[in-house]
Amino acid sequence: MIYFFYGADAYRLKEKIKTLELQSAKTVGTEKLEAANLSLDEIKNYLQANTLFAEQKFLVINGVLAKNFKVKEDFLKYLQDIKISTEDVIIFTDLEFDRRTVLFKLLCKKADQVVEFLPLKADELEDWIKEKAAALNLKLKQEQRKKLAAAFLGDTWLAAMELEKIAAYVNGREVADEDLELLIRGRAEDDIFKLTDVLTRGDKKTALKLMQDQLELGSNEIHLLSMLIRQFRILIQIKSALEAGVGGGDNYALAKILELHPFVVQKSLLAAKKYSFLELQKIYNFLEQTDLELKSSKVNKETLLAKLILEI
Repeated sequence: MIYFFYGADAYRLKEKIKTLELQSAKTVGTEKLEAANLSLDEIKNYLQANTLFAEQKFLVINGVLAKNFKVKEDFLKYLQDIKISTEDVIIFTDLEFDRRTVLFKLLCKKADQVVEFLPLKADELEDWIKEKAAALNLKLKQEQRKKLAAAFLGDTWLAAMELEKIAAYVNGREVADEDLELLIRGRAEDDIFKLTDVLTRGDKKTALKLMQDQLELGSNEIHLLSMLIRQFRILIQIKSALEAGVGGGDNYALAKILELHPFVVQKSLLAAKKYSFLELQKIYNFLEQTDLELKSSKVNKETLLAKLILEI
């Protein structure tokens, strides 16, 4: 069977893959590959190779829609006539996507199951937190779930890490409001706002320290960069809206029009006003280029991220 999973919610996407792995009892092992590192012949070999003793094949190919997938056009032609055994599990994924592309449409057509993993809205994240907390035997009140959903702003990866930390701390007892205040000190969103702020002020030393703090707390370089990309994408949205007079100076109206949380708009306004639109575009392009390097280069990821901060 062919699966196509796409969307920016990397945590839920990976959890879905884990679920399929657990359901695939006959699999001889999981192969996880990056499309950017593969030739068409290598892709064919992986897809067509016979598995030992006819065991089930479980193959994940990430980044099939990415710009750095060099054989995308050849893969598109190959995909049109591809035939996969119903016993095998082939999963194509990408965190970024463009519904207008021929490859995206073809993957949706060829896949036996297509799942979109967009960031959860506040009410959806609250429901997700309720399920995750139950699995961790974590006793959260409704108001606490609402507070957490507002704090994580759609970031299930951060939410999962923090819920596990809370569960370990309370060890089976009911969660007190003081526990949340104590344990959820610097949310990723707040740290990204701080990082953006110090970058705006040209304070590279503090920016590098904030980056290092996040890595020591368990964030990885790709996740941290994805948060930065998201924040500068928001800054471009806000800057464009401000220049067009959208919202008439009302932050809540602006947030509603842009479909952003009012807290995010409020925190981002100063940086959006500090940069010109062209400067934001230049930084955003630089961030995307670094993202490609992080995913395909053999250079140390932390070094690439530090280089990015020093050169913004």
